[in-house]
Amino acid sequence: MQAAINSKIDFSHIILLSGQDYPIKSNQYIHDFLARNKEREFIAFYPIPNNFWTNQGLDRIQSFHFLEFKNAYLIKGLRRISSVFSKIYRRKFPKELHPYGGPAWWCLTQKCVKFLLGYAQTNRSIIRFFKFVKFPDEIFFQTVVCNSIFAPNVQNSSLTYVNWTNSSDLIVLGIDNFDSLKASDKLFARKFDPKFDPNIFDKLDHENQAIRD
Repeated sequence: MQAAINSKIDFSHIILLSGQDYPIKSNQYIHDFLARNKEREFIAFYPIPNNFWTNQGLDRIQSFHFLEFKNAYLIKGLRRISSVFSKIYRRKFPKELHPYGGPAWWCLTQKCVKFLLGYAQTNRSIIRFFKFVKFPDEIFFQTVVCNSIFAPNVQNSSLTYVNWTNSSDLIVLGIDNFDSLKASDKLFARKFDPKFDPNIFDKLDHENQAIRD
């Protein structure tokens, strides 16, 4: 995020994607869509507690999580300590914020991104709290944005298509999913794997090229 701001490029939005994401709309379609939504923040969210996450998501913020440590034995030991400690002590979420969570994939305006960077610099206690939150990237952005002046401009939606149908794991997309991808109003989709189905990329590119022509 900071690198994008430092680049001095005049962009309207920053889009968070993973290495297994791929556009399902043409570049022109994506450009026109974002041009029509210059002030809109696209980030899916729901309040914590909620019925989407295990334990309503409360364990993510009320217990200490030590996933940042690389030593597997140290992590295992810390988890045991955390499990015992969490039964007698619950972390208190920063009182000035209401917690929100959601998918990690968002599309935010340049103004909002600058705000987030400034917020992280001036609210170090909040950053320290999130250091021990479980999957903080699924809570930090939703929480800060939805408690900010940008909240009225938030569209509670991700621009990334995902498929969890009949599975506890995210489905890897391929040619069999092409019709669903084509019908989707999302701009991107995940997750893809060239080892699973390398043909889906050419199929999507061909479709978007045909629409453009």
